[in-house]
Amino acid sequence: GGDEVWTRGGESGAGPSSAAAWVEECILSALHQLSPMSLGGSSALSGMVTGQTDWAAAAPRRARAAAGLVRVCAAVGRDRPRLRSSGVGTAHEWLKWARRANDAGDGLVAIAFTGVLDAAVELARMEKTENGASFNEDDLTQDLLLWPWGNGAINEAPAEIRRAAKIASLRASLAAAAARGKASGSTQQSMRQLLQSSVKEPDQGVVAATVSWMPAASLLLGNDPTAGIDMVMNIAANDTATPEVRAAVAVAVGGLAAAGIAVGAKAHADMSLRAKARDAGQRAIASVGIPEKKYLAAANDLSAAVSEAVKASGGKVAAKYVVTVVSAAQVLAPMLTVDEDDSVAAAALWALPTVFEHAQQHAGANAMRGASEVSALATTLALHRAEGVRSALRDAAPALASRGVLLDAATTQTSKESPHLEDDIKEEGLALLRRLKATIEAAASDPTMRESALQIFAAAAAALPHQDALTAALIVILHRLDDKDAGVRAAAVDLVRAAASRRGVRPRELLLGNRLLATHLGVALPSHPVMLMTMAEALLDMPDTNLLLEVLPAAVPRLVERQDLDTLKAYAARLGPDFTVGGILHDWCYTAIADLINNGSERSPSAVEACKKFLEKQTGVKLEVLVTDHKKELMRVLIRSAGADDASDPQNEAERLQQVLGTLAQLADGTDKPPSVPDFLRPHFTWLVMGDHNDRSGDAAAQRRFLRSLTIMVHLIGPHLPQFAPKVMAHLTSALERPSLSVRNTALAAWLLLVKQLAGHAPDHLRRVAGRVVVAMLPHLPDGGVNSGNERGGGRRGSDVGVLGGDDESGVDNASAAAEVIDELVLRSGASCMSGHLARLPMLPACDSLARANAAVSRERGEVPLPLLLATLTDGAEDESQAVRATALGELRRALRADPAAVSALLAGGEGDAGWSDRVVGRLVAALLRCFAGEGRTALSRKVHRLAAQCLGELGAIDPGRIDMPVATAEKVTLGTDSSDLARVLLCDHIARTVRGANDVDMLDAAALAVQEVLVHVGCRPASVRAEDVIAANDGSTHLPAGATRAGESFWGSLPEDVRVLLAPGLTSMYCLTQKPQKPSTVRPLYQTPGGPTFRRWMYAWCRALATEADGPDAPLFQACSAGVFRHDTRTMLFLLPRMVLDALGADDASRRDDVAAEIMAVLRDAAGAAWTASDTRVESKSLHGEQAELAAQAVFTLLDQLTTWSEDADVAKDNSLQLAVDAVKALLDSVPRELLARAALRCGAPARA
Repeated sequence: GGDEVWTRGGESGAGPSSAAAWVEECILSALHQLSPMSLGGSSALSGMVTGQTDWAAAAPRRARAAAGLVRVCAAVGRDRPRLRSSGVGTAHEWLKWARRANDAGDGLVAIAFTGVLDAAVELARMEKTENGASFNEDDLTQDLLLWPWGNGAINEAPAEIRRAAKIASLRASLAAAAARGKASGSTQQSMRQLLQSSVKEPDQGVVAATVSWMPAASLLLGNDPTAGIDMVMNIAANDTATPEVRAAVAVAVGGLAAAGIAVGAKAHADMSLRAKARDAGQRAIASVGIPEKKYLAAANDLSAAVSEAVKASGGKVAAKYVVTVVSAAQVLAPMLTVDEDDSVAAAALWALPTVFEHAQQHAGANAMRGASEVSALATTLALHRAEGVRSALRDAAPALASRGVLLDAATTQTSKESPHLEDDIKEEGLALLRRLKATIEAAASDPTMRESALQIFAAAAAALPHQDALTAALIVILHRLDDKDAGVRAAAVDLVRAAASRRGVRPRELLLGNRLLATHLGVALPSHPVMLMTMAEALLDMPDTNLLLEVLPAAVPRLVERQDLDTLKAYAARLGPDFTVGGILHDWCYTAIADLINNGSERSPSAVEACKKFLEKQTGVKLEVLVTDHKKELMRVLIRSAGADDASDPQNEAERLQQVLGTLAQLADGTDKPPSVPDFLRPHFTWLVMGDHNDRSGDAAAQRRFLRSLTIMVHLIGPHLPQFAPKVMAHLTSALERPSLSVRNTALAAWLLLVKQLAGHAPDHLRRVAGRVVVAMLPHLPDGGVNSGNERGGGRRGSDVGVLGGDDESGVDNASAAAEVIDELVLRSGASCMSGHLARLPMLPACDSLARANAAVSRERGEVPLPLLLATLTDGAEDESQAVRATALGELRRALRADPAAVSALLAGGEGDAGWSDRVVGRLVAALLRCFAGEGRTALSRKVHRLAAQCLGELGAIDPGRIDMPVATAEKVTLGTDSSDLARVLLCDHIARTVRGANDVDMLDAAALAVQEVLVHVGCRPASVRAEDVIAANDGSTHLPAGATRAGESFWGSLPEDVRVLLAPGLTSMYCLTQKPQKPSTVRPLYQTPGGPTFRRWMYAWCRALATEADGPDAPLFQACSAGVFRHDTRTMLFLLPRMVLDALGADDASRRDDVAAEIMAVLRDAAGAAWTASDTRVESKSLHGEQAELAAQAVFTLLDQLTTWSEDADVAKDNSLQLAVDAVKALLDSVPRELLARAALRCGAPARA
């Protein structure tokens, strides 16, 4: 019954089952009967050994049977003491017999010897227990282990039997040595004798097994591996050594390198490691000669176990125990030839990474000396005839490209103190790739070999940390997409996909997001149709023409530099009749001009002039005209290329671009007084930021490129920065949430420059956003983070590990970078403008890096009384930014918990405070309640809800009649309001608030689209506008673009100054929806019961439907918000809801009026908890919406109040033009049963309304 027999309990669940007990008794009885002593005591044993009785003939058979049962005892005896004891005793007796037995030449005794010894090995693997019997490794004596070599008659037995007996002795010796933390003296002597006897064997199978035994034996005995290396080298050099032996020698070199590390770290005494070494050694011995090469797996296990044990022991290794590359190369180098046997060469390639790894990690450059020569030998095996060898080289390729090997190659050519050592290492990596590329080209006649060589090349390239190496490798791989063999093309496709996967991006970002790659592809693809088709179909899943259009901008600079008309003509031919050489160069000339600006100093003046003339000749347009026509695109390319240089400082690049853009502005303006660079850049700023979408959504390298470009634009925009600060801050905040440390570090550098620029150009604006700056820094400071638990803590993200392969993020210190931003705000450039406002900043963590900043804030705050502290934190709780709110609420919760007695005294009030405490508490409670406005759409908004609730809990029960709490009344819908008045309120009170408090870029873009459409509606700008038509006057005001109406100018002038600054980008923006919005559902009501949507989703669906159907004078305003703002801001929906309902009720469309009534009734019925029929009968039912139904009902109550007030005002005004709407409103109000309203109000916790 297998394990079930031994583990299954009886019917009652207690004690062993009867079947298990019966089996156990059978085994015990059989072992007793098979014991050597069971046939007559010591005389029987003597007879079986000497052959003087008939019992001797039965002994081998009985021994084998007993050995089999002993193995059963070893397998199940852990929990069965009787079986364990009997098995150990039986093995002990038969080992005595084996020690003195003689083989008659038929091999029967040798077979029995092997079986008994293997059974003893299994017993030795059992864990020793205090109470149970344990196998005594001392039974494995020297004369027993050497029996296969000492009994003369065994030499007449068949060779396979002799080999099995000797291999059994090798395995048993490992078991004896591993049983203790240090092998006994007799065991050590036995193993030395075994080694001496085994290596002299004529049987090469035994020699191979002995070589495989040596690494584990060296570890268990604590030997210096040097002697082992010398011995295996001599064995491999012996003329009689077979490929099997030489392969075992190669693997043993790697094993001895691992064993030496364990001994050098004094980890070889660890019992866990000794057990793993025993098991790995025994498996290696047993698998010699097996075609599957399981000995490699055993050797890998040994190396991994050593690495783990050494790491646990501290990792310090005595240098003399490290196997150097020079030492290993004496054995391995002769095996690394194309003429070598495939098993030998493959084994040597396996050993190399192990030797390199341990030498590099534990001994450094000295131990790695000679690695570059070995690497050079190994690369030639890419052309080996055997697939197994090429596969082994592919696995070893990353080791050949490791830093230690490249450093050895670099220091061979130059001094270790060379100031350009890193560049030399990079060059050696590229030299390795060149050698491997040569093997691909050398395999021109063999597709299979060429495919293997390509995979080896890719494996080495993937291990190189340099971006230049990845780019060069991808170019080589991509050219194989044009290979004549389909298998090679398929392999190239797989390798590109694998490279993209390692980088965490799609193949498109990998290939087209790299400027050098895109340039190379752009030049090559038109003249390589197979490569073009394969890349388009298999990698990028796009039509050929689309791919050509993608790479064409990158190719134009090179084509112009080379004056390559043939390739340009190939583009025109493939793209279709609408494309000509002149048209292509005219449309994409800005890329060539930008290249001339950036790289003109690297070319001769004649070459630059030749490029200019080529452009003018082919396009038929003067260069100055081309620059003017493409100034926006030219700016984007210049800024993007400046941001692409990782090594340069963005501020230095910005200063360089200042001069370039100044010249460009002069050319584009054509007047004596060209605009300044900030004025020239301002109309295009939003377009430039939006144009880098691929970089924003790409891998870590692309995101850093975007952030550096954005940093450069922040520097260049200067005094106009306040207009774009919300968008810049949203991008930087989003970047701080990326998983890559390097991306976050680049974002922190951008924050630093943003603070400097705002302090210099807009100190008032810096004061307004200072809280948001601090909140953005908190998660990256030591012990930082928004309060979400009991106290601040656990918020530091600087220790996160990046997820994008290929990024070197070592040494990235985001905590110091974040602290520098705080210091800049509080102590340096922001000190003057923040003076007097530091007390309002969120609490900073108490860490060494912020000691001076905390001191400055503390000096300004002084001893803050509780009322003043609560008032300051209330300001934060009222901030438009959810992040600032969350931080302020966390500090508020801590303040309320710090001194409950003082809080109680403040709530109780006192004489002489003139009601000041009541006003503070009232404002605080109102602010906390307002924190619950809207639904928890994001994790941050839900955190705000939770913290506000906790703060209310800390305040406890408060009589609202005693405190001076501001009461928020329903906003009145003014009768006969002009559309421009509604637009003004919408912009100033709602959309501007959304812009200030936006947490992400999508929210900002939605608000920007709404601003654009509202400004078009009121006449501040036409629907289509040229950005350069909007200029800033010397007094700081902004002139409206051509096409603005007088009413629009009046409207713009009526807006507050801070709102104009905030909304100015909307005068030139050209936002459009990338997807057509889905039409609202025609099924009404949209509020379905039961199982309806959440409150926000229902409100969003209803408001979108009302906005889509609106046809009144305010319809454009409704539709401007429905395109995006509604999705992000519930307050804007609630503001416009009564106006959109009035639009529907005032329309000459009965179905729209019925839909409004149906929606209101559906909400009230659900809130009332009753199913109301047409006949006014009621059937009680429980609402399934809970809080969602209450929110919807409160929105409807407010709507009905607003409609009632509007109707009453209309009756007073007696305006005949409103009569249709007035009648519709009254009809709607009359149609809602008063009892239904009362029941709904009562169930929603509004008894006064009920």
